[in-house]
Amino acid sequence: MGHQGVQLPDQRVVRVEHPDHLVGAGPGVGRDQHVDVGRWALWFGMVVLVTVVLVPVRSEADQGYIPLAYLLIVLGGSLGAGRRLGFALATVSFLAMDYFLQMPYNRVLNFGRPADFVTLIAFYAVAGVVSRLLDTARDERDLAVRRAEIGRAHV
Repeated sequence: MGHQGVQLPDQRVVRVEHPDHLVGAGPGVGRDQHVDVGRWALWFGMVVLVTVVLVPVRSEADQGYIPLAYLLIVLGGSLGAGRRLGFALATVSFLAMDYFLQMPYNRVLNFGRPADFVTLIAFYAVAGVVSRLLDTARDERDLAVRRAEIGRAHV
């Protein structure tokens, strides 16, 4: 996407780097170059914690509500650290639910009931879409803030 032009009140156009290439940590840092290890560890720790709490009650737990717990983690991670973490959390959550919480237990992608497969696919799709929407909203907010800063600097 590169750069976009922002027209200032005095008709000059200033080039602004598109936020897809930036990290909330500061200007000039590429998303691919910066991974906030602490945030990633926190959110993956949440997946582990929820899984550890749910495994002992997996036979009594309503299977319709289990994905909601993981979805909250995916949303929090996406909001806190972006789409890459959101997709990573969605993938790990999907696998954790399938392996530990769906019958037959302790098997990956071996569904006892077709409804379990549909639930997991729906979870993954919703998590992916919401992660993308949150990331896009954050990028648009960052671009608007930069445009406002440029406008104030040249007034």
